[in-house]
Amino acid sequence: MVTATVPAGEFALRETLVDVPAAAFETLNLAAHNSNQPMPLLWATAPDLDAVDDALEEDPTVETVRAVTSRDGKRLYQLSWEPQIRSLLRVLLESGGTLLTATAHGRQWQFDLLFPDHSAASRTYNCCQDWGIELSVARIENDGSSVGDGRRVLSEKQHETLVAAYETDYYGVPRGVTMEELAEHLGVSHQAMSERLRRGHQGLISETLSEDAGIESL
Repeated sequence: MVTATVPAGEFALRETLVDVPAAAFETLNLAAHNSNQPMPLLWATAPDLDAVDDALEEDPTVETVRAVTSRDGKRLYQLSWEPQIRSLLRVLLESGGTLLTATAHGRQWQFDLLFPDHSAASRTYNCCQDWGIELSVARIENDGSSVGDGRRVLSEKQHETLVAAYETDYYGVPRGVTMEELAEHLGVSHQAMSERLRRGHQGLISETLSEDAGIESL
């Protein structure tokens, strides 16, 4: 898996992130693979979500935007991107990459991408350079010891968190507990809980794809 960053000024929501500097965005937990419309759903958090509404309506990188729901101080938006942003997103996925998560805050986007092999990751990086996208690789995870037992792809804290989430029916429909209640149960902050769940899910997804498709997690 590759964690990479792109300046917001070269990518989506460039004006929204300037107009509402306290806003943060994160993709809904749905992996995108070679889609014509990646990242259609984004969660937004900000002290003033109505200001985010106004900024998104005026942002030149957004074709259409609709507020889907609001809860726990955040709002889910359904967006369609203008053609240039759709093209840039396709560049990230062109070589068979899978977009696991994308977050934006301040003047930077961060992506977690899963590739079938090293050459696919290299092709994506070179393609970004050709397009003039300043893609900076922050981290590469390629630990052979993580293949095999599911526990080994997770840190102890991630494993503890996923077990607690399962045992308290966090994944039930409807949920047995909220994320806030789960965080309180484990004595951690909401942000730490969200991060542990996200990283834990990524580890399990990476391991599952490696076993089922015979690919190597980069």
